[in-house]
Amino acid sequence: MAIRVAAVSDLHTRMSDEGLIAPRFEGVNNAADILLLPGDLTDNGLVEEARVLVRELAGVMIPILAVLGNHDYASDMQDEIVGLLNSNGIRVLDGGTAEIEARGERLGVAGAKGFRGGFGKNALEETFEPETAIWVAAAEREARKIEHALGQLSSDYRLVMLHYAPVRATVEGEHPEIVPFMGSSRLSVPIDRLGADLVVHGHAHHGSRTGATPGGIPVYNVAASLLDTPFALLELGR
Repeated sequence: MAIRVAAVSDLHTRMSDEGLIAPRFEGVNNAADILLLPGDLTDNGLVEEARVLVRELAGVMIPILAVLGNHDYASDMQDEIVGLLNSNGIRVLDGGTAEIEARGERLGVAGAKGFRGGFGKNALEETFEPETAIWVAAAEREARKIEHALGQLSSDYRLVMLHYAPVRATVEGEHPEIVPFMGSSRLSVPIDRLGADLVVHGHAHHGSRTGATPGGIPVYNVAASLLDTPFALLELGR
């Protein structure tokens, strides 16, 4: 039987969301084997917002994995947010992995935030300016995290969770001027080289739901604003 993966990104939890997020996840325990939250868990990067999210997810009994998004860094409280989430059963990945066993199969998840910089031949390249070098280095560092994490997995199925997009296809629909800020094709290089069965990300609120890496690996944008359902439900296996 197929492993069922629930995923939704960009919840942007605020203090005023008390009691509003939990209903989104009613039924998730029966619908899925694991819940993925690919970033922008909070709106202003506040620990208090993360506490609201923890309370709202208290009824979720299946494993929960997450990565941080750009909004989760807004108040420089990301370390405290990660500690709070981890201590409440929401495991945050940053170049790390997690494995679950469901329906007789093992699913391995490699997680990282990712970064910006654009896609394909139009991606940001080194121009010998120190400011540009910082951006390029950040994207390359995130790509190395993905490579390291995938290298640790030997499970039956392998899934990559990012906040930023690794392909342009799933950001189509965003204003052309901000497309380079939606993700980086550098992120797809280790995914294609080492292999995965599925990639999920968020960040592109007005993007497209589906795409694929150059090597043909399916990519899903699970930003909440794009979903017709409370969470995306994806299947791996027969």
